[in-house]
Amino acid sequence: MNNTALTNKEKGYFPTVNLLRGIATLLVCFCHFTSYNDFRGDLFPADSAIVKLGLAGFYGVFMFFVISGFVIPFSMARSGYKIKDIHRFLLRRFVRIEIPYVVSILLMILIESVFALKNGDSFSVQPVRILYHILFTIPFSGYSWYNPIFWTLAIEFQFYVLIALIYPLITHRIKIIQYVTIVLFGASGFLLDDIRYLFGFSLFFLQGMLLFLIMTKRINLALGWIFLIVCTALNHYHHANAEIAFSIGAVLSIAFLNINTKITNSIGEISYSLYLTHGLVGMNLIYLLARYVHNDVLKYLLIVSAFVVSVAFAYVFAKYVEDPSARLSKKVKVHGE
Repeated sequence: MNNTALTNKEKGYFPTVNLLRGIATLLVCFCHFTSYNDFRGDLFPADSAIVKLGLAGFYGVFMFFVISGFVIPFSMARSGYKIKDIHRFLLRRFVRIEIPYVVSILLMILIESVFALKNGDSFSVQPVRILYHILFTIPFSGYSWYNPIFWTLAIEFQFYVLIALIYPLITHRIKIIQYVTIVLFGASGFLLDDIRYLFGFSLFFLQGMLLFLIMTKRINLALGWIFLIVCTALNHYHHANAEIAFSIGAVLSIAFLNINTKITNSIGEISYSLYLTHGLVGMNLIYLLARYVHNDVLKYLLIVSAFVVSVAFAYVFAKYVEDPSARLSKKVKVHGE
């Protein structure tokens, strides 16, 4: 099959992806809000049911990896990506995620400086630390993330670089080349099991990539699902059952569900903004008000308030920061557009 010729599936729309992005982001928010703690102690006891339930929200991260494994090569197919487009593709992805990311960092630095001034603490901006953030290389420096959740963005950007290199191989007409590439990528986590690199999560990304190949008919249907089953089995060597269950749920939802509502699409569309800013908004709201809540009912209301304020801010952030950066990234044309 000619790799530049799109099938009907490739021209389709998968609205369930918006739902999954929204769910994954809300799960991560729930995890962070319910497990909140500071120098005054924990908002909820560490052994409480809500904290244990909230910790499961961390597994939403693995849904993001599956979604990226599906969506990114799908968009590459739609644009007729070729290896000569690698610089344009990476520039487009960089612009798309970097501008909102950097703005969220600057807002964090601003808030941190306000709190430092209020408390009479010293504060200084670290340009080198910011540079490491911009380049997604904090894990390889002596600095920490301004927000710990940013580690996933570093993994995502590594995936963008790798998929730009191997996309022509996973879609190659010579099937042995395609199969060997799939196997090598899936096995990479066993060769370099280091969470600073995407290879530690390669099987999650590969689940999405295989689903892309299946749904665009670039791989034999039965063989594609066999590869997916093998991915799931191999994931047991490095990851918990819950992580695997969430990734399987994402695969099956994209493959078999067609949920297309205004609410789910809206949440999905602001999911990146919410992911970037819920710590800045929701967590700081909890910090400011936690001292005034002394029973579980008020604490639950505080969690709900953190969600409401975070979502509201994310809508504003998406409109004035993320959406303009998305439009700017689209000005970087890739072959076939």
